[in-house]
Amino acid sequence: MMGKPSKKIYHSALVKSNTLSTTISDLLDHSGMRQNSTYRISNAFKRFVGWWEVGAVIASLISLGLIVAILSTMNYESRVAWKLPIQPNSLVAIFSTIAKSALLIPLAEGLSQLKWNHYEERAGTLDHLQAFDDASRGPWGALMFLFKMMRRRFSFLATAGALLTILTLVFEPFTQQIIDFPSRYVVLANETTSIMVADGWKSALDSSGDATQSTRFAFRLGLLSALANRTSLVMPEFSCSTLECRLPGFSSLAACPECENGPVVLDDNSMECKYSLPSAVNGSMTTFNNLRDFKESVHEARGKTYSNASTTCSSNHGDYPAANFTIFNNDTELLQQFSVNTFYGEKLDLYESIVITNLTGLRVTSSFPPYSELDGWNGMRAESTYCHLNFCTHQYDQVVIKKGNIMSATDVKFPVEFVPTPWSADYPYLLACSYNACVGPSFQIHKDSRIALTKMVGKLVNEVMATEFTSDYLANSTHHLHGTTWHCCERLHA
Repeated sequence: MMGKPSKKIYHSALVKSNTLSTTISDLLDHSGMRQNSTYRISNAFKRFVGWWEVGAVIASLISLGLIVAILSTMNYESRVAWKLPIQPNSLVAIFSTIAKSALLIPLAEGLSQLKWNHYEERAGTLDHLQAFDDASRGPWGALMFLFKMMRRRFSFLATAGALLTILTLVFEPFTQQIIDFPSRYVVLANETTSIMVADGWKSALDSSGDATQSTRFAFRLGLLSALANRTSLVMPEFSCSTLECRLPGFSSLAACPECENGPVVLDDNSMECKYSLPSAVNGSMTTFNNLRDFKESVHEARGKTYSNASTTCSSNHGDYPAANFTIFNNDTELLQQFSVNTFYGEKLDLYESIVITNLTGLRVTSSFPPYSELDGWNGMRAESTYCHLNFCTHQYDQVVIKKGNIMSATDVKFPVEFVPTPWSADYPYLLACSYNACVGPSFQIHKDSRIALTKMVGKLVNEVMATEFTSDYLANSTHHLHGTTWHCCERLHA
């Protein structure tokens, strides 16, 4: 009874064993199929991951290329030339974000792979693994990676990858600063600007051959403006329809002053000063030709009439007009004395000389001393300056008219010379050139107008210097012209 059951159990065990054997075999066969399938999926995934990294690099390069294309297209262009609805700086911001994000993908993958290379080359602790893992996660982890691995030998590529990851922080702000919209001046179509240029001299003359009243007024205004340093009143006429206009270089005929080097110090003898003293008896005036006789006469009268003494001095220098002045002892301050008579000097050929007029300036530097100091006084002292006004050429370059003011980058003055021309009623002009053989600018000066100009300037300077305005201005000028006597002008005759 007991044997049968045991056989059944054994048979059952055999059956189960066979069943189990079959099941494991099936499982092994099925497992092999799964392993082959997993292997194929893994290879496909790896290939996908590789192309993903390559695609990220390509996307980053394309974004950078688009940024360069936008910048090169819009460089030095007006904003109105941009036709897209989105502004160029917005596009640059978008493409810079794409380039940065795409660049971080291969950097992170590369740092992740380099940690295995690190352990393959040398043994290391687990904190190295954590450092590489943090570096692949972003700029902060990359910075910590550099600090942790600073004292250990590690891959140069890992260091470069960490540095690039950190530098991505400044990528976007840098690209935001690339585009700028400064104000720039451009040439306007159908707009012109102009300025008055003197290419010669021919003035209207009255019946006596002198300059007309309007010409004299313009010159008088110019003299007063120069004294008051208001040259804007005599700026040349110009037209400019915008806030700024630019002109090419040009030359203009002008009058340039030229003075001898430094003032000349004049003493009592060189000015031939004459001293006058009223008589203590009848008040008659006595003139002394030298300082010594004057002092003796003052002491004989015991200084009773010394307060009414005066002196007259004169400066003569070459072809320049003489400058005279008279100083009184009772003057509380030196008074400017101006000659209102035109000085006729040596005759010069107006058709050869470029001199328009000559001027002599005299600045008195001494006065009568107190009676107690008379014995130690050496007489009157003065400083004389000799100048002349000549025809010349002004060469202007890079002229800018801005907000009603004329500015020039360079203003070079050149002397001119007259080129001999035969007298002809058909061509009554002098030819003035700034270079030999007239290779440069040349100017035509009417012969009659040239004579009238010299006469007019000499007369006007004397008139202006004799006005109360000029006297008050010189007396209170910050240029220390107090006591200055200007005599003008050397009249030049043909």
